[in-house]
Amino acid sequence: MSISHLNFLQNFEEVTTSNIHGRTDSATETKVAHGISLQQTVGTACALEYLRAHGVPRQVTQRVLTQPEHRRNGA
Repeated sequence: MSISHLNFLQNFEEVTTSNIHGRTDSATETKVAHGISLQQTVGTACALEYLRAHGVPRQVTQRVLTQPEHRRNGA
């Protein structure tokens, strides 16, 4: 993982369940599910790049990649 990827992940503010908002749409849900799959198979850097490139909001990206306990539906 590059320094910029590490900085991106380290500079996130802590997310709590009180700031988690509902899904924006089913397309975002599909992108997030694919990002999680990528993280599990090829790593966080690839998942991060995919989610960023597909416009998934930063707060959602942070939550799904760094706080699996806060993922919806146990994903």
